[in-house]
Amino acid sequence: MPAWPTADTDIRFHFCPECGSNVYWYASRFPDHCGIAVGAFADPRFPLPSFSVWQESMHRWLSLPAEVQQFEQGRIGIPLGNLNVIPPG
Repeated sequence: MPAWPTADTDIRFHFCPECGSNVYWYASRFPDHCGIAVGAFADPRFPLPSFSVWQESMHRWLSLPAEVQQFEQGRIGIPLGNLNVIPPG
């Protein structure tokens, strides 16, 4: 089930129709990429993320390993895996 979080954003979230969990999203800044929630994978061997965004709203009881790059808000820059894209701005 797609949903726009607010009228002035350019990120479109898609939720599980059964439980309402955020499953994946698209950002208009990077139309050839999508984000997938790590929680959508049930494999306990899923690899460690390389970065985490919106740390300012992360639960205080949650912690991430030091090697995970952390951003207080969104990550700004080129999409991962595409070094030929010039970052906006």
